[in-house]
Amino acid sequence: MKHSISILLVLMFLGGSVIFSQSNAPNNKDFLDDGRISNAKNIFKTNLVSPIFGEFTVFYERAIYSNFSMELGVGKVFDYLKPEFDAVFFWMEDETFDFEINGGYSIWINPRFYVSNRYTDGPYIGLIYRNRFVTINSDNEKISLFDYSINAGS
Repeated sequence: MKHSISILLVLMFLGGSVIFSQSNAPNNKDFLDDGRISNAKNIFKTNLVSPIFGEFTVFYERAIYSNFSMELGVGKVFDYLKPEFDAVFFWMEDETFDFEINGGYSIWINPRFYVSNRYTDGPYIGLIYRNRFVTINSDNEKISLFDYSINAGS
């Protein structure tokens, strides 16, 4: 009994000192947050939903000016990618694009113009250029699928 009381006292002492020392620990925000004086100039990001649609891309965005940035991306195209041909050529009902994609890679270029003068804050307008280099069918013929689009976001 005497032995268990001394162990209990030692545990209480150690537990109390850990709690006390943790309450005096510096806050990480003091080191990482500059009060929004400056913004990050480099951002790495990815779209976690895109593998469902057949492509996984990693993006790098770099601020060039306070209201302009450039986003570059490279990605892996999977075998189950379904190009958006039916949506683009909806008026051509008799045409079918019957080929099988065997994978490949993609390249994205997206310049962004921010309406506000603070990079990554507020709305932006961008022009996306995407090029997918894939092999099709069983004879491994290589083709390039590219598209341009205008996007906006915040």
